Amino acid sequence: MDLSSVIILTSVTTITSNEKGVGNIFCYISYAITVIIFISIFKALLKGEVNVAFLYTSFLLFCLVIYLIGRFINKNFDRLGETPLTVRSTEIHKGLMHQASILIKQNNFSRVRNVLLKCLYTRYSYSGGTVLPNVIYEVHIPIRPEFDGNSTALNFEFEIPENMLSSDDKSSKVRVEWQLSFKFLDGIEEVSRTWTIKVK
Repeated sequence: MDLSSVIILTSVTTITSNEKGVGNIFCYISYAITVIIFISIFKALLKGEVNVAFLYTSFLLFCLVIYLIGRFINKNFDRLGETPLTVRSTEIHKGLMHQASILIKQNNFSRVRNVLLKCLYTRYSYSGGTVLPNVIYEVHIPIRPEFDGNSTALNFEFEIPENMLSSDDKSSKVRVEWQLSFKFLDGIEEVSRTWTIKVK
């Protein structure tokens, strides 16, 4: 039997998108910094240091910017809502065909035609600094939409080539990450979803 034609049918695993909760993180950071600033202002006023207290108030604008960024991210996320990815195995084995499905809680959703499967390879510099990942593999996978009431399931099948790196093939200086993703334009704003999968 050709292993590449075998479809994994084990326990179902649900993976949340990487975008979920990102906006809330920005909002929580702004809340925490705001509390710290108000405590610092209160302490400065108790000591009679009015100039120092006034200096702290300027940082409140910075908190507002962080908060607005978080609100914008949440608003963008809510355009599509939660979009769980369902796969048939916790670990994705190479050389096998895997079934997957993305649940969209919208009726007759037809904005997405393909899902992008890609592998990101990052080699960190010994001297430090920012290092961008290299895309060492990517392929567009067509989806088969299935409409059911007020929801749409984006069904597809994918296979990781046997000669590609696994998620475990990494060290302190190397990172390998496999992702499934899609994006589309809603008006003038881009809506995207990304899921990280563990390839064995």
